[in-house]
Amino acid sequence: MEEIFDLERDIVNILKGVRSLRRCEIVRRTGFARTTIYDYLKRLEEKGIVERYTYNHHRIGRSHVFWRFVEQ
Repeated sequence: MEEIFDLERDIVNILKGVRSLRRCEIVRRTGFARTTIYDYLKRLEEKGIVERYTYNHHRIGRSHVFWRFVEQ
């Protein structure tokens, strides 16, 4: 069984309470560095616990990346 870290649990609990969030919002809620949160989100994505999707609302430029909890 894979170990789940405290920060992973915190991220999952944050995402369970909302529809989806951008990484910057997760950073703001946890107080951890942007790169640290990204690493943990990628780990959770590999485990199938969260998923990433993009949305740009038909605008020119980069799409916004959102993360959401995957119901199991």
